[in-house]
Amino acid sequence: MSAAKAVRGREEVGWREAADLLGGALEAMQRRGKAQLGDKTVLDAIAATAEALRRAETPEAMLPTAQQAVRQAIAEFRDREARQGRARMFGENSIGKDDPGMVAWLRLLEGLS
Repeated sequence: MSAAKAVRGREEVGWREAADLLGGALEAMQRRGKAQLGDKTVLDAIAATAEALRRAETPEAMLPTAQQAVRQAIAEFRDREARQGRARMFGENSIGKDDPGMVAWLRLLEGLS
């Protein structure tokens, strides 16, 4: 909804705007869900995607760059305990496991390829 509001009334959105639109959506989700970056949630994957999109040099590089960034984020967070979301219920048992939301986000990006 955040991205839709930002581009309301426009018929086209430049590919360079994707990172900022995703960043705005991320901020809105953080406010609404009370999660923070580093809590081992889908928000960490979305943040990695937004940062990767800022680094993409061409529209064709956007998806591969974003997918790789999310894979790296998943690996980085694997050995952390989930502090928010449904996975937090598993406490220490979430350590060593991939966050389901982060994996779902990666699958979404892979599906766009």
